[in-house]
Amino acid sequence: MPAPIETDLTVRVVTSESGFSHLQAAWEQMVSASSVSPFQSYQWVRAWWHLVGSKSGLHDLEILVVERHGVVRGLAPLMLERGAKTLRFLGDPWADYLDVVIDSSEDAFSVSTALVGALKTGMTSGRYRSIVLDELPEHSSIVAVARADAQLRNRIEDASVCPILSLEGAAYDLAVGKREYLIKRRRLRRMGQLECHVHTDPDAIAKRVNAFMQMHLRQWFGREDRGLSFDDHVMRRFYRNSIGPLGRAGLITLFELRLDDKPIGFYYGYLNCSCFFGYRPTHDTGLNRFSPGGIMHLEIFEWLWSKGFKTFDFMRGDMAYKWRYASDHVTNQRVIWTS
Repeated sequence: MPAPIETDLTVRVVTSESGFSHLQAAWEQMVSASSVSPFQSYQWVRAWWHLVGSKSGLHDLEILVVERHGVVRGLAPLMLERGAKTLRFLGDPWADYLDVVIDSSEDAFSVSTALVGALKTGMTSGRYRSIVLDELPEHSSIVAVARADAQLRNRIEDASVCPILSLEGAAYDLAVGKREYLIKRRRLRRMGQLECHVHTDPDAIAKRVNAFMQMHLRQWFGREDRGLSFDDHVMRRFYRNSIGPLGRAGLITLFELRLDDKPIGFYYGYLNCSCFFGYRPTHDTGLNRFSPGGIMHLEIFEWLWSKGFKTFDFMRGDMAYKWRYASDHVTNQRVIWTS
């Protein structure tokens, strides 16, 4: 590469750490004017690569950058698996949404067409043996280009389902009006002072992250449906060490439900574009008869609504509690391309 394409857009490949760093300003500018998920932010992708991806020794950077006359107009944050030569998104499989980043002033279909053209060149040349673009949002322009491409349209399949709650109208009223949790919240309030604290300051989150991880580990350890778990030292390292960059970027939020001075629930997630992306909740299982998880959701919904947020995205994971609240869902897509 650069790959030949029919417009004045060109594509180059960034494979070095310094090249990754030099993309920060353009990357942040594109994200600030768009509605992408936090997983497409420079800070999240960079933190994941620094703390997880690069540490494995299994992948190399392969960021495709679309430019017009030397100005960045879009990019695909990818990594190439050594040996197998499989191309995937940076953050896979940790991120619930994976996608390209495109300048809002550009035609997204045209930029994604340029990116797909570069991927085809990579497959033809043998640079890539396979491409797996997982957890693409339904509305991704990469999905649109693949559907319009005779070579790719049969390579698209459904990936994860992500339940979503609208924090407006009847859906919100139903979510915060669940009688069971209202009654149990009143019971807990009779036992002591029940408060939901919202932590966005990195230092405040850092002080509580160990308690959050320990509570989550107690709740999920040994369960077959636990997914990525804090019994993995890489997970613990990421959560501890990403607090600084994500917190300074205003992305990370930790909700803490307390009864008197004791934490009885946490919800780690991201606030972005009038949406809360709920990444990892946990609660004190010793209080299950009071449904602290349900009460915590009630408190969070009310706080988000009071601040003008429009959506609670539960993201991946087919857990029953998500469907208890969800008013809608999205189905991510996967594009698989083999030689």
